[in-house]
Amino acid sequence: MTGGVPIISLRQVSKRYPGGFEALRLVSFAVEPGEMLFLTGHSGAGKTTLLKLIAAIERANGGAVLVNGQNLSALRPAAIPYLRRNLGLVFQGQKLLFDRSVFDNVMLPLIVTGQPYREAARRARAALDKVGLLQREKANPCALGRRASSDCASRARW
Repeated sequence: MTGGVPIISLRQVSKRYPGGFEALRLVSFAVEPGEMLFLTGHSGAGKTTLLKLIAAIERANGGAVLVNGQNLSALRPAAIPYLRRNLGLVFQGQKLLFDRSVFDNVMLPLIVTGQPYREAARRARAALDKVGLLQREKANPCALGRRASSDCASRARW
């Protein structure tokens, strides 16, 4: 532990959905600045639920979710976009715009949230570099791989 405030902290967090399905029960952990973690588990283990709680897409039924020391249960709805500006999440069901390049898809949320173009472009290229796609920034998402290609083929049929 670094002695500072964890960037993400869950304390005894539980999430139950209507109908009684318990996705998370009493989950606790902390992510310190500079740490890298991998979230793994079988289908239905609660991985996506956990990420949705961290991004304030959903609320926990119990416990505390803190991001940069901010308790998300106390967060007003108007403050959620500001929280999300410091997070980057990509879920399995990518929502890509197939009429735009890879670069344009990464740029879109930055521009929509008011980032200056130069800063947004710098951040977008840094993100693409981090995941090994900088050399493909001008490519159409359909050209990226098997999953994207099948998504493109599905859309082409319509």
